[in-house]
Amino acid sequence: MTRISAVLLAAILLSSCGKSDSSGSGGSPSAGGGGTGGAATTGGATPQEAFDKLKATGEKKDWPAFYDLIHPEDQDMAVFMFSFIGAMAGMGDEAKKAEFEAIGKKHGVPDEDKAEKLEMNDPEKMKAQLKVLFKDVKDKKALFVEMAAWVDANSKPGDGFNLKPDATLKSVKEEGDTARCMTLSEGKERPMVMKKHGGRWYMTFDR
Repeated sequence: MTRISAVLLAAILLSSCGKSDSSGSGGSPSAGGGGTGGAATTGGATPQEAFDKLKATGEKKDWPAFYDLIHPEDQDMAVFMFSFIGAMAGMGDEAKKAEFEAIGKKHGVPDEDKAEKLEMNDPEKMKAQLKVLFKDVKDKKALFVEMAAWVDANSKPGDGFNLKPDATLKSVKEEGDTARCMTLSEGKERPMVMKKHGGRWYMTFDR
């Protein structure tokens, strides 16, 4: 996986919060069980609440809770995004590269040469491909949590992987179970899409 579309990368950057110039708080929370948990305790009652939770969990580095704010249909995409970001963070450092790759192998992620070429420009096809790619991963949430913690510990402040603390949800237009949002950070507007699942709002990687 040597390239990624700007659309997908922007989506994860918009929804991630965390690394600053300070070292932050202590160790990362341990992974909970797989899946998204109960619909009554995950997601947000409104798109604004879901956005606020994304920022808060990122700032706390509460990766299990962060994963639970991603729409179930997009959780494979989230795992892929962090696998890409982790691979980028390990470039030029063989020890780091091996360390990150070991996380994937432990959880059942296939070697890169065995993975099908992803249809980056067709999100729906890509989602289907990712389901196949991660079919042997028994606990995707645990994989996501471990990768996110590794990326947080090994990426440099200012690398551009995280949403700035000043980010706000400028506007929300609800269309049934879809909310088309516009975020604002450092004077720049970026789109973000949320969708309902079980009556709650979750982040997606749609545009």
